[in-house]
Amino acid sequence: MTMSMNFDTNSQFLVFKTNIHTKMDVTRLSPLLEADERIVEWNVDFSDIDKVLRIGSNELRPQEVIAMISHAGYACEELPD
Repeated sequence: MTMSMNFDTNSQFLVFKTNIHTKMDVTRLSPLLEADERIVEWNVDFSDIDKVLRIGSNELRPQEVIAMISHAGYACEELPD
């Protein structure tokens, strides 16, 4: 599932392992992620065993994303490059 807004080709992608398993989980997280103007694109790869969350942003730090997703009740850890 992918959400995007005015993607900036200079944006970097932050990549996280999560426990976001269903479209309902994405529906719950969408308002949170879409409200943050620093996020220009995001998606969750349900086919990956790690349920990978990718966030396109030049301004967010991984720790901020982890805090945001964790506060919403989901597990989130940064994956190495």
